[in-house]
Amino acid sequence: MARPYLLRFFPRLLAEVIDFMTSQQMITTFLLALVAAAYQLGAKRLTAEAFKQNIASVIYPFVWVVCGVAAMYVVKAAMHLHRDILNDWRQYKPSIQGFKPKRPSAIPGVLTSSVFLSLLGLLSYWTFIVAFREPTLIFRARAETVARLYMNGKVPPADHDFTLMATASSEELFYDWILEARPTDDVFQVTIVVRSYDPNEDRVNVLSEEASISDRQPHWRSGFREPKPPDYWERTIHFATIPKGKTATVILRSPIKFVRGDEVLTEWSIKREFDAKCSPCKVETAPADPHAQAVLVLTQLGRLSGFFNGPEGKKLPVRIDPDVQREGLPIGDYESTVEARCHGERCEVADLSGASGQYHPASMPVGPRLQIQGIK
Repeated sequence: MARPYLLRFFPRLLAEVIDFMTSQQMITTFLLALVAAAYQLGAKRLTAEAFKQNIASVIYPFVWVVCGVAAMYVVKAAMHLHRDILNDWRQYKPSIQGFKPKRPSAIPGVLTSSVFLSLLGLLSYWTFIVAFREPTLIFRARAETVARLYMNGKVPPADHDFTLMATASSEELFYDWILEARPTDDVFQVTIVVRSYDPNEDRVNVLSEEASISDRQPHWRSGFREPKPPDYWERTIHFATIPKGKTATVILRSPIKFVRGDEVLTEWSIKREFDAKCSPCKVETAPADPHAQAVLVLTQLGRLSGFFNGPEGKKLPVRIDPDVQREGLPIGDYESTVEARCHGERCEVADLSGASGQYHPASMPVGPRLQIQGIK
């Protein structure tokens, strides 16, 4: 009884592939590839980062070549197997006089090779899509008001319990413009240009990833340096890479200053714009309404400026200019700061974070613990 076609096809295909892989040319090529890989490893050029950046130009074309070679040997195995079956048919001598078996059909070979070619084609198409699919770098911008609370106290003597009792004394107000960048895959050479219209110098902080940050540069709409204040300022932030699953966060903080009791924060000074590019990727920006952001910042400003109480239940005084240089602390005094942000749009609750402190080195015993009192 003849074996099923597939049970004869797979051994034939395996024999064809083994014959190809054990040929002198393939062994020589494989040994040369191993030597080249060992050299790259020894020179520290074959790193994980280099592999990621070159996978599309090396690995995927290799898969396509393998699929092409495999397709050729699938067809070759089907043709040779059909030839062997025909030879068996021609050499068959029936025991019954006059009986002639039906000529073997080529349909099983055609169907089998067609299925294999379809699977190889799908694999090639999938790797083609993956190889040339550009990752997306998704940006989200938002703004918020931040209150920095100052608390002062006295350092206890060295023979007392090392607990610092600090009482809230004043606060400063800032607004943060926050830009978050989240890629769908690893992206490289990300450049972000942030444009602001506020003449006050801002502070820049980058979270999550290392970045190079340029100084703020003035610009005029005419393109020339004019004898008047700049129309806007630009700052460039560059990331070498942002890995998949990570979020790079850029924070621009500007002080909120008060003149004769009136705050000078305007929608125009809050406004920030940015341009971004990366290689290779496409940039997607979540829509943001500058007017809505300005209303939110101003609403939070009104809430946080009167949210906290200090000594005797009085509202904390707001410092007019956070940029004014403050005097150093005398011996025996301690000062701590903590940042407050609105929790929710209605700002009925404030979140506290980023506690830090300073004191005169000559006044601090070893191993202090900070306990903050006076915030309500």
